[in-house]
Amino acid sequence: MNQIQSLEQLGLTENEIDIYRFLLRNEVSSGTDIYLSLSMDKSSTYRALKKLQDIGLVTVTGEKRNQLFGALESKTLIWISIRMKRVN
Repeated sequence: MNQIQSLEQLGLTENEIDIYRFLLRNEVSSGTDIYLSLSMDKSSTYRALKKLQDIGLVTVTGEKRNQLFGALESKTLIWISIRMKRVN
């Protein structure tokens, strides 16, 4: 199973997958860098980042206006997938 299929199995949207993959390539980025680089609207980007953070794929550092987002390693997908299967 490839990375995109794993992310889809977690129920992520296309925007969430795009953001996660962007962060894997770029280590850490601001929300502004993300939505401008991916040509997404601001609110959709922050909504997706919040969901990714809630499920444990994205970390956030800094204060409200100076936040930086980073992706946890792909290995985390396996752990999250197992955890979600146990819940369902």
